[in-house]
Amino acid sequence: MKKILAATVSVAALMLPTHGVMADASVTQEHMKKLGGALMHVSENARKTTGAMTKDVGMMNHSIKLAEVTNDGYVLVDAVASGEAKELIAMLESVGAKQISSYGKTVSAQVPANKLTDMALSDTMAFAKPALMTTNAGLVRQRGDRSIRTQFNRRQRGLDGEGFTVGILSDSYACDPGRTSNRDRYTTPAQDVENNDLPSGTIIRDDLDDRAICTDEGRAMAQIIYDAVPGVNFIFHTAFNGQSDFANGIVELARQGADVIVDDVLYFAEPMFQDGIIAQAVDQVASIGVPYYSAAGNMGRASYETEYHPVNTGIGTLADFDPGTGVDLVQGLIVDGVDVGGGIEQTTFSFQWDSPNLSAGGLGAQNDVDIMVFNADASEVIPNCPSAGPGGSGPEICVVRQTDGGNGGDAIEVLSILDTTGGATVQLAFLTETGDAPEFVKYVVVAGNIAASEYPLNASTSYGHSNAAGGESVAASAFFFNRSFIGNSRVQQVRANAGEQECVPACLNDFSSLVARQFYLMSTVTVCHPPRCV
Repeated sequence: MKKILAATVSVAALMLPTHGVMADASVTQEHMKKLGGALMHVSENARKTTGAMTKDVGMMNHSIKLAEVTNDGYVLVDAVASGEAKELIAMLESVGAKQISSYGKTVSAQVPANKLTDMALSDTMAFAKPALMTTNAGLVRQRGDRSIRTQFNRRQRGLDGEGFTVGILSDSYACDPGRTSNRDRYTTPAQDVENNDLPSGTIIRDDLDDRAICTDEGRAMAQIIYDAVPGVNFIFHTAFNGQSDFANGIVELARQGADVIVDDVLYFAEPMFQDGIIAQAVDQVASIGVPYYSAAGNMGRASYETEYHPVNTGIGTLADFDPGTGVDLVQGLIVDGVDVGGGIEQTTFSFQWDSPNLSAGGLGAQNDVDIMVFNADASEVIPNCPSAGPGGSGPEICVVRQTDGGNGGDAIEVLSILDTTGGATVQLAFLTETGDAPEFVKYVVVAGNIAASEYPLNASTSYGHSNAAGGESVAASAFFFNRSFIGNSRVQQVRANAGEQECVPACLNDFSSLVARQFYLMSTVTVCHPPRCV
């Protein structure tokens, strides 16, 4: 065995922190585990503070956001019903939730942070998780019209977007957040119409109005589309109010007359091995003839997947990472997290295994598999981050388990490593805590990156509804990676610096997510390989 876990650990080391809420004898560990680590932190914070500050976990005199919490103290959650969704909805209404939306067994809502414990005590709820999502966006210099040759449709064929409607789902459209940096060129929605960058009369079915998180990425998408097909109409629905609301928004746009629907959003807890509710909604609208396009993502190949080779140990069943005849129970990584301020870097993983997901309408995972995070020599378990608001203190490296799966729920765990050392070395282990060991496991690094890995990270990173059978994934290809710019002297050096010569018809950017169809029964068909798509 190449590495030996020298630490004396127990499964109890992975249990979620109990916090002060456990002082109530009616609230058990099993109740609170239904909330997962992040919502447990928020619940504990709500006992000590109010408003948006309840979303934070403290570390080294800084705080990290655990969930989307409004200024008046409502936390955005995706809750899954243990029985009928209507019973869960009634319970959420009774605790004062708002913005309630359901799709199948999943109910998205904004819930008072100080009522999370009440949710956990209810038999109507199987589990809940914070609604964590991102847009797949970046710095854009518009050359799309020439790259995809839509100017020929207008000039030679006389075609435009007149009489055609595009449905858009993103974070916001008319939240009007202002400049995000001094370098940004910013316009208001009204100025976009005045400048003929957008049509008048865009229908907004539902928008996000929280300026703390909105970016009007939906409006930016509309600007790009309008350049290529002037005259087109738009219908917008936010995708940032939970997975259920996102799924319902897809269906609503189709019902409201969208001829095609596009989005650029990923929820971290969307299933990898089974169609979740958003993917089901994509297939639903595709079945009535509405084409659906979703961003593949910008996570490159920051993913690891493997068959699970079980090894019985003193702490339970662990996976063997060694592809040969040896045994290696941990995977060494150097994390390269995203800077979240205060000298803290955050690296977030979506870890999943091949069991059914309750939220998707299945039986639910009959086993529980956890990622254990050890220090550099695998001698100690890295601790959970403490609950605290601004000014909190904590260890140099700690772990937040935003979503804790298994045991009849979803086969999904989302966790973050918070690092103040800058490029920490950690060791990951996959522990089967209950039930049978899985056959296959996978994780995608959804925030931050990995600077080095003992075992290669080169698997597909596009997952969730962008892999739906009825939809299409759209990858990133810079204009200078496109045949329309072959021979253009102004971009030749840029293309050469990127290591590409001529691209016909186009090359993918190296940060664009690798796309693969992954099914619950483990058959995989690879569609694209960066940097070339065939």
